[in-house]
Amino acid sequence: MPAVAGGLNLQAGTAASARTNGPAAMRAPSIDCELVSCSLRLEELEEDWRELWSWLPDATPFQSPDWLLPWWKHYGEGQLFSFAFWDGTRLVGLAPLQIFRSAVDPTRRLFLLGTGNSDYLDVLFHPAWRRAGCNALMAEIGKRSDCWDVCSFQRLRRGSPLLDDIVEHHAGRVEQGEQVPCVAINLHDLGHGSVMLRRSQSYARKLQGVHPYSFEEASAATLDDFSDALERLHQQRWREQGCRGALSTARDRTFHRLVARRFLNAGMLMFYGIRMARRLIAVIYGFRVRDAVYSYLSGFDLEYARKSVGAITIGHAVQRAIESGHQVFDFLQGREKYKYTWGAQDRACFVRRILKE
Repeated sequence: MPAVAGGLNLQAGTAASARTNGPAAMRAPSIDCELVSCSLRLEELEEDWRELWSWLPDATPFQSPDWLLPWWKHYGEGQLFSFAFWDGTRLVGLAPLQIFRSAVDPTRRLFLLGTGNSDYLDVLFHPAWRRAGCNALMAEIGKRSDCWDVCSFQRLRRGSPLLDDIVEHHAGRVEQGEQVPCVAINLHDLGHGSVMLRRSQSYARKLQGVHPYSFEEASAATLDDFSDALERLHQQRWREQGCRGALSTARDRTFHRLVARRFLNAGMLMFYGIRMARRLIAVIYGFRVRDAVYSYLSGFDLEYARKSVGAITIGHAVQRAIESGHQVFDFLQGREKYKYTWGAQDRACFVRRILKE
């Protein structure tokens, strides 16, 4: 990975000294910025990065190192152009960015890592350093405007630091628009989802009477079996519709296997299946982070479509989320009709672009 011109000569913090990202640090913030243009350096930040991510209550799976480090390894085709923000030896902010230029378009686009197959993206800042961090980030991006043509920060939620109007420095004209929303269920107010939950449980009882089965959750021993089933069942459904699925390439499949293993080891994997006669006939895959469950991919054997195994699987995942005390079940990006039958509501996502004058 080539270095980007204009890097800062700053001392990076160590993981051992980064244990105080909590509210004790409420004094007037100081901040130093480190340009991270090397994959090895990004990996070295993993422990500090995870600590910062773990402390922020609104951070999603898609800003975690367990998602973005594998993402950069598998999909990072541009130039790493990330920034780490330090208060002494404490990591207080991270902006995981890359510069990407496609083979058919010479425009150099500055993206957040994860752009393309991640549902929520953002920078990470400890609240006490949010304003200073945002201003420092915009200043550093502006100073390096000869390295990029357009900034395109996508899949931002309301409240994102990158949507703040407090930023004092920018490198050009700013535009903002809405993108396809994510769709989520409030588990404390299911609405019509309560009807669907009862209905799915009724479907489950009927299926059990005809074809005995069991619900399973993926473990370290069965994760490969679950991943095999997800790849087979998800792609079967999309091929039936004449489309490519999210697991159509070897790169997609190896990426998700690595991510699933990481989240399983961290105790944050949501991966349920219906096993019938020793064979998984339906699976649902995602993540459990803080008060939310994120449903990323699913699949079911089309032979059992009329038995509503898709609804049964969702119902099982929703019921487990409720029993575990989660507040939100997030279907993520896309306005598919079935999500709304579960009482889900739109969660707006935005893009903010900076175009050089």
